[in-house]
Amino acid sequence: MPTLTNSLEGGSNGTTVSNANSGGASGSAFDTVSTVSGGTLAYDNTRAAHGGLSLKVATSTTAGASSANWTTSLATQTVQTWFRLYCYFTANPAATINIFRFNNSSSGNCAMLQLGTGGLLLWQNAAFSNITGTTFTNAIPLNAWFRIEGFVFPSTTVGQVSASLYTSMDSATALETKTSAATQVLAANLAQGLFGTVTSVASVTAFWVDDLGVSTTAALGPAVPAQLLPQQYSRFRVRGKRRTRTAVYR
Repeated sequence: MPTLTNSLEGGSNGTTVSNANSGGASGSAFDTVSTVSGGTLAYDNTRAAHGGLSLKVATSTTAGASSANWTTSLATQTVQTWFRLYCYFTANPAATINIFRFNNSSSGNCAMLQLGTGGLLLWQNAAFSNITGTTFTNAIPLNAWFRIEGFVFPSTTVGQVSASLYTSMDSATALETKTSAATQVLAANLAQGLFGTVTSVASVTAFWVDDLGVSTTAALGPAVPAQLLPQQYSRFRVRGKRRTRTAVYR
């Protein structure tokens, strides 16, 4: 599987995301989307982690999912698979929501990342049971972009999950990382990556996600590396009569 990423930059503000309009300048098109009646899964320019657009997610009083999904593009994987998403919340959710999920080839749960009412991340296994040792102690920041990265190794006997919270959204250093023991009962494979509100729930207040990605190759890292200080970034040198700028990394 090639690495799949989507920046949302190829969309149009206010337009509901679909397979047809999510490729191109955005990157890897989503194979499917789920949008509950009255809910929101749309390009939005209110805020963006990078560029001018992100994906606004919300549900209505009707319970349902609002998610952008890679399915056939991801294919069936039995190896460690990484994921990335940037998020922006104006408040902690009123009830626990599920913001990322790997499903298996039968559309059953493999592993799912939750966000609780206190703003803490937590993993669940294939049976929707909390995975010991994966509840974060640091809450997500509010009214600011942050990044979540991690991986899932699918297995019914030696499964493993990991997630890292980057409160400085493009930093290389996580505020906190939680990795489970390699003894989890997950699915035997993973074949779908879902982002947004990935299970049926009503009245989820709008939040935003951006720069989504999955990969079987390696951790994705920040979509845009943190900016270096000016003195770390460049210097001038004279070559003959030409004055050129050369990048310097320290």
